[in-house]
Amino acid sequence: MEREAQFIESDLEALGWALGGVFASYIERVKAMSLRQRANLVAAAAPTIMSLLALSVVLIVVTTGWERRLKDEGAAAHIFQLLIVGQLPFMAAFLITTSWRRSLTIVRPMLFQVAALALALGSVAYFKL
Repeated sequence: MEREAQFIESDLEALGWALGGVFASYIERVKAMSLRQRANLVAAAAPTIMSLLALSVVLIVVTTGWERRLKDEGAAAHIFQLLIVGQLPFMAAFLITTSWRRSLTIVRPMLFQVAALALALGSVAYFKL
């Protein structure tokens, strides 16, 4: 990668080169992981992503008014509920596959998960949905 750097001519090419380097390093890092570590990585990321998707559903409902006047729950509410409840198996898998010797590897993903979940649920409470 160092030899490639001298052939970069513009800022846009430099950005693409840098992002490609980061992506390549992550690919190599994941290849070096054991199956248990890969499962733990997926189980740590999935609940946070699902909470952010649930927050996105709430924001779409608020900004567009999608299904706001229904007497019963609509598709948006069901999607939100599935995204929230669907996190439980991933959280269990994370706790099962984690390395209990290193507490920082447990605390950081759990903090992200709790923060994203609080953001999603808090937005429902704030907008009274």
